[in-house]
Amino acid sequence: EFRIFVESIADCALYMLDKNGNIASWNVGAERLHGYDQAEALGMSVSEFQDESADRLERTQQTLAQAQSQGSIQFESWRNRKDGSKFWAEIYIEAIFDADGLLSGYAKITRDITNAHEQEQLIKQTSANLDAALSNMRQGLCLFSADEKLVLMNDRITEIFGIRQQDCTAETTFTELFRMGLEKR
Repeated sequence: EFRIFVESIADCALYMLDKNGNIASWNVGAERLHGYDQAEALGMSVSEFQDESADRLERTQQTLAQAQSQGSIQFESWRNRKDGSKFWAEIYIEAIFDADGLLSGYAKITRDITNAHEQEQLIKQTSANLDAALSNMRQGLCLFSADEKLVLMNDRITEIFGIRQQDCTAETTFTELFRMGLEKR
């Protein structure tokens, strides 16, 4: 029953690798995510899902060695599909040991997180743009929350009020900021 359960999960790729990093089992999610049916995937090196660089097999072996020494490893990376398209993946690899403590292979879970990755990149870029705009404004700008706590301020405020940036924390209220400015005058 457990095998049927694992093989039928379609949201993420669940598969086993042998000690050398070759695919030993393949579920429906792996087929959907990577584009290879089970017959094509079995025996294939997991390094095939990486970029086209010459050292991809070596990088795969390093990753598996790290999973073996640490017990497991989790990371994010671009992955290739059969059709040549790419997706940003969250990857978890766990080393599997037999009763004698010898390495049997690896369990691997891969999820497509491309949309989340793209949103994160957009937020970072937007934040960098806003930071640049705030830093280059000639006017002083402060943003306070509904409970009057400082959310953000630009460097120009420190010049106007004659205060230091490190004296203004997220707990600083509008009244405290104004009072600090008066004390410096």
